Amino acid sequence: MFYFFERESEYVRCELRPAPAGPAIDVLIVEENQPDRIERYPDWASAHARWRQLQAQFKEDGWTGPLGRE
Repeated sequence: MFYFFERESEYVRCELRPAPAGPAIDVLIVEENQPDRIERYPDWASAHARWRQLQAQFKEDGWTGPLGRE
């Protein structure tokens, strides 16, 4: 699942996806001029909880979104 946040002319992309190996879930965060961040969680519930935290933080920091689909 991909999600985008927008602020002025900047975008942040977040992706929730199965990890390449094992049952873990990756949360990928891609920001302009920043190294990509990958956070790994043991299950969907943990990854979704982190996603909710990120969503709240982006809104608090003035980003619009999420834009995308679930």
